[in-house]
Amino acid sequence: MGGSRLAVEGGEPAVRPGLHRAWPEITQADRDAVMSVLEAPAEDLGGPHSRFARELEERVAAFCGVRFCRTLASGTDALWAGLVAAGVGPGDRVIVPAVSYVATAMAVVFAGGEIDWCDVEAESGNVDVGQAERLIGARTRAIVPVHAHGLMADMAALREVAGRHGLAVVEDAAQAAGASQHGELAGTMGLCGAFSLNVKKPLQGGDGGLVVTDDEAVQEAVVSASTFGEGGARPGPGQTSAHFARWLGRNSRIHPMAAALATAQLRRLPGLLARAEENAGILREGLAELPGVLAPGVPAGSTSTNHLVRVRLDAAALGWDGPLRELRDRFMHALGGEGVEVGTWQLEPLPRMSAFRRGEPTLWAPGAEAGALSAWEPARYPEACRLLDGSVVLGRVPYPLHVQTGELMRAYVVAFRKVVEGLAAVLAGPYEPLAVYPRIADAEL
Repeated sequence: MGGSRLAVEGGEPAVRPGLHRAWPEITQADRDAVMSVLEAPAEDLGGPHSRFARELEERVAAFCGVRFCRTLASGTDALWAGLVAAGVGPGDRVIVPAVSYVATAMAVVFAGGEIDWCDVEAESGNVDVGQAERLIGARTRAIVPVHAHGLMADMAALREVAGRHGLAVVEDAAQAAGASQHGELAGTMGLCGAFSLNVKKPLQGGDGGLVVTDDEAVQEAVVSASTFGEGGARPGPGQTSAHFARWLGRNSRIHPMAAALATAQLRRLPGLLARAEENAGILREGLAELPGVLAPGVPAGSTSTNHLVRVRLDAAALGWDGPLRELRDRFMHALGGEGVEVGTWQLEPLPRMSAFRRGEPTLWAPGAEAGALSAWEPARYPEACRLLDGSVVLGRVPYPLHVQTGELMRAYVVAFRKVVEGLAAVLAGPYEPLAVYPRIADAEL
């Protein structure tokens, strides 16, 4: 399984071709579920009362141990609706971690809120609870913890802080369906939790989103916000739909085919997460033996979905005193040569993105003026910058950990060992910066 000579120098790669398994894995049960939608009557094929959406909601609520679940068109819509249900509106401020996907922050803006960015913990990449509390002001309405890569933020500490200050906690559990902390599942430890059913997740419907909660008022608000402000159950015999909008709302309903596929996939979720945990364990154990390579840990009492495994590079231990990004890029190039599917997840902290640095966050339109951007202040987010500049991720789709073999994981460990042992050659060779597409204009950074 690979010799000692690096593949980028002509050696044999550590990972043999064909060892990766691609996601999604579509079974006959999945196909049957989707076909059942096409064979259903019109009221189930579309509209607000499809039985396929209701079945998924019932099954997810039971899985999470909560009273309510609502399906939506996307994880972004789910988070937006949860924030609306939490009372976030114009003038309210919401604390958001600096490391996440843009959807987390955009959901806040779409709800009418303003963002206070919070740095993250060095190892987990989750929100720094101490700094979050220091950001709380008179207009703060909510905190949005993001369970980064499927590992939950410190929810006990967050709930304590939020409780003292009268704030709502709306969990961004997009990557964390099935993760737990001291016996409580992700999405169930705040006022409500938002999930994504995007195809990149182990619980997927191609796309879609979910909001779970034990609060009936939150459920009613989410239903209203996602269904034209109407809400309500399916009319019974002899009744007709009022179609009376009491509030403003969007058409954010899940597609019945997505709901049917996600229902079928939900039955497989525990097994997929168990396999991901096995594979992450092999990586953690193997990489722990290598100097300068820091595998992610999981605190006692917690479980992770291992949606991604972020491996940090300790520049000092590796004898590197240059830019962290260069070390990361050189590592990625060498690992890629060994056959490792390695990459990044978010190159920049969210507060650096120009979408959030305009005087007024806005949608793009033809002829729109770009406008001046506020200054980027990296010193405010040292851990976020260090984490993104100095780490790589494993398990990206189409090759997530929840469908890989232990053999592949052991080959990954061999690849890392080869790169660490051959680091002198890796660092001395020509530097190829990471190719970013589409290119980010200098004026936007």
